[in-house]
Amino acid sequence: MLYLLIDAGAKGLSRKDFMDIAWVMNAPQNIMKLRHSGVAIICKSVSRVNKFGRDITYGVYVIAPTKDAMDRAKKVYLKMQQEDAKNEG
Repeated sequence: MLYLLIDAGAKGLSRKDFMDIAWVMNAPQNIMKLRHSGVAIICKSVSRVNKFGRDITYGVYVIAPTKDAMDRAKKVYLKMQQEDAKNEG
């Protein structure tokens, strides 16, 4: 999930995006875990008109738009990869 957020950059990802791309069913819980790991993730509110002509609002998760936040996210991602490799071997 963290890789997807890093890859999405400023565009960010919604809960639906997480389900469609990576089959992540409980995105808010995973976002909370990443935040507890030190990743600065914010939720931007996006307003649109749906296919029925109704105004809707939903959240899009993005890594905070600072160089420090992105560097921290990449460090956490690498640490997670190392832990996964250690658990497999």
